[in-house]
Amino acid sequence: MDALRNHRRRRASRLAAAGLLALAVLCSCTSPSSRLVTEDANRTTITVHVGQPLQVRLEPTTWRFAAPSEPSVLAQLPESRADGPSRCQVEFHCGHVSIDLVALRAGQATVTAYLTYCGEARWCDLSKVAFQVTIHVVP
Repeated sequence: MDALRNHRRRRASRLAAAGLLALAVLCSCTSPSSRLVTEDANRTTITVHVGQPLQVRLEPTTWRFAAPSEPSVLAQLPESRADGPSRCQVEFHCGHVSIDLVALRAGQATVTAYLTYCGEARWCDLSKVAFQVTIHVVP
């Protein structure tokens, strides 16, 4: 009986999160402006408001994002994407990679990315192979 009740609660929570996400996307006219987070925010805490969209953008394109630590607090919109200037071919790692997120409810979530390639014949600087930012969501 408890397993069924827990299943129903989780399902209701997921449906509520999906509804909030849809509302945040459709009602962008009332949501706070989008927040851009870059490499400078590594190992810091950023504060945003419920309904506020944000984008995490890292250079070069060899970063790979993990899912947010608390998807009920911070939802990832589409998959991550890589972009570069018109004179750059993204596969040569000269652009940036980004993910779009939206704050669903008050709480805290962590966004993490890992550098997957440091370059030929180069040692990876271990202090620079992981990016992590804590997102504090307030009402």
